[in-house]
Amino acid sequence: MLKNNILSDIGLKYPAPCARSFKIVDKWLILAFVFSIGALINIYLCGGMLLTLLKSAKVPIIWIQLTGFLLLPAGILTALALSSILVPAKHLLKHKLLLRRWRWHMIPEMLKFLLKLQLLIIPVMIGTKILFKMFGIEFSEPAINELLKSCTWTEFALFAFIAVAVAPLTEELMFRRILFGFFYPWTGRLMAFTATSILFACVHDAPVMWPALFILGAGMQLVYLRSRSLYPAIILHVFNNSIAVCLISFIRFFPDSQLAKMIG
Repeated sequence: MLKNNILSDIGLKYPAPCARSFKIVDKWLILAFVFSIGALINIYLCGGMLLTLLKSAKVPIIWIQLTGFLLLPAGILTALALSSILVPAKHLLKHKLLLRRWRWHMIPEMLKFLLKLQLLIIPVMIGTKILFKMFGIEFSEPAINELLKSCTWTEFALFAFIAVAVAPLTEELMFRRILFGFFYPWTGRLMAFTATSILFACVHDAPVMWPALFILGAGMQLVYLRSRSLYPAIILHVFNNSIAVCLISFIRFFPDSQLAKMIG
């Protein structure tokens, strides 16, 4: 069970029983939230125009997809840079971003936790696809997956770096630290936990994957709260994306294999 001292330790103040009006005492968190939401809105407005311009300029589709894939991390990093003006640089990583309490045992522990989580994620993913077919709902896999099966190895390596190194760090900062941290005092633990996991799922472009992504997001939120650090959530995200990259690599090397036919 999550304890209040864990939440207060990561900079959140749990409201007293029956108290309806309370405030976030961390001004940095408010500023980070405002800048992050502004970045997301800007991505959908200006980012859409940028991708349209790239298409009209006949830029290869893989580079358009990679540009779109980079917009969210770029927006999050910009928001963090702007909001960090309230905090001395030496305190930002440990005390505000909660990149602290590193322990080497987190690596094997998160790998084991992800494997257990997959026992729930995989059946949900398969069940969702079956339900979509039963109700005649058309669905497709993420467009980037199909492109990565035929792009050059240089393009694939760039995508792999973004997926394994850049996306886990920036997305965990956004969803686990900033969004949950902002919503929690206003909505309570359960609502903030649920809303953050839903938002994490919905930023991905494949609705058929949303239930499975919700479970993954909830798992990362849980380890973040229990560990009082972002490191375990980032490691878990890295492992998850690494598995996806390895599967796509296998398909590229062995396109006619039975596993490739099952996945593709």
